Amino acid sequence: MNGGRGTMNEETVRDGILAFIRNEIAYPGTEVTEETDLFDAGVLDSLMLLRLILYLETTYSLAFSLDDLSSAAFARVPSMSALVVQRAEASL
Repeated sequence: MNGGRGTMNEETVRDGILAFIRNEIAYPGTEVTEETDLFDAGVLDSLMLLRLILYLETTYSLAFSLDDLSSAAFARVPSMSALVVQRAEASL
């Protein structure tokens, strides 16, 4: 588990999310950076978004509400990592 709630910070979460997207979701050869709009670039669709959410919930021991699941929050890695840290801190 990556989380370690006491030491979770956005940079660590951001690195983990980016690695997961590059290794497990994006097509080989697709360049994905922190600022890539994952929907516009075709990296995320509804199925891949569910896979990413499952990864986040499992890895960081948290649950997202329906309100959290806006495409804006999941479009870029920094907004996702901020949401993960916020949810993790709220569950302490």
